[in-house]
Amino acid sequence: MKIEALLDAKDLFEDVIENEEPKINAKDIECILEHKAWKKKIKEAMGILVFSLIAEQAIIYKFIKKAKDIWNEIKLRFEGAVEDRKIDLMLELTSLKNHRAEASMDT
Repeated sequence: MKIEALLDAKDLFEDVIENEEPKINAKDIECILEHKAWKKKIKEAMGILVFSLIAEQAIIYKFIKKAKDIWNEIKLRFEGAVEDRKIDLMLELTSLKNHRAEASMDT
């Protein structure tokens, strides 16, 4: 969430993560300039993504060269961990409720 907010604040999230690489036409100077600006945004987004991770996490994504691909991998890895944690907490809460109900029946 924090990484997404930072990318969005710098107008990088939509351009770099959600949109595809703009097509390049070597004969169209405006198209070339647009592609060059997009590549600069990619580098900035990559920097934000990499610096947002601890070294052990960053090394996992070392060989991924596109910000969008790194973002998708990070999202997949951490969203899964969050969902697993939610399930664990729900099971723990259910267990505590059951234990409490059993304790009140005994009294």
